[in-house]
Amino acid sequence: FSLVDQPFFDVDVLLMVPKIQLQPSLDHVQEAINSTARLVLHCVKMITPLGMSKPDRFDSVGGTSYFDRIMAEKDVVLAVILLTGAVEGTRRATEQHLQTFDRFEFLWTEDKAEAFDQFLQHEPTVDDYETELARYMEIESQIHEIEGAFNLSSMCLRSQSLKYSLKAEAGAWKAQFARTLHAKAKHKMEEI
Repeated sequence: FSLVDQPFFDVDVLLMVPKIQLQPSLDHVQEAINSTARLVLHCVKMITPLGMSKPDRFDSVGGTSYFDRIMAEKDVVLAVILLTGAVEGTRRATEQHLQTFDRFEFLWTEDKAEAFDQFLQHEPTVDDYETELARYMEIESQIHEIEGAFNLSSMCLRSQSLKYSLKAEAGAWKAQFARTLHAKAKHKMEEI
């Protein structure tokens, strides 16, 4: 795939439980490109050759319309073909980019209460709580490192909304452990 300095399309990467999705979808982007290509070609059909009264009449040079001459140009035909398949060519690279977020999937797929209950069954120490909190702080740090935008061909995949959602999910996990740790620490302080 190729990177472009100024992509034509901004596409948001969003957490829409149960998965990460693009808004608009790749299919919608491709549909917009196809529709635009069709409209541009349709406009060419409407151009009236000099000296003719209707766009569907033939001009006097070779007996062909502007549309026929333009569509006979190999570069134009190639451009139309490339445009109509533009998104399809980047679909795999886009999916690979989205897969980089799979490492955070547990944040929204696992049941927080159930995971916390399993953690409590092992009679955790204060150090165990601190280890879990450090784990979620590291996850938050990894989320912070996610690029806000990733240029891919004619699209810019914007991840800022996803980052906010992932931070919120990681914060919820961290808060669950922190509340209990604070309660344990308070209880130990009261014992002293």
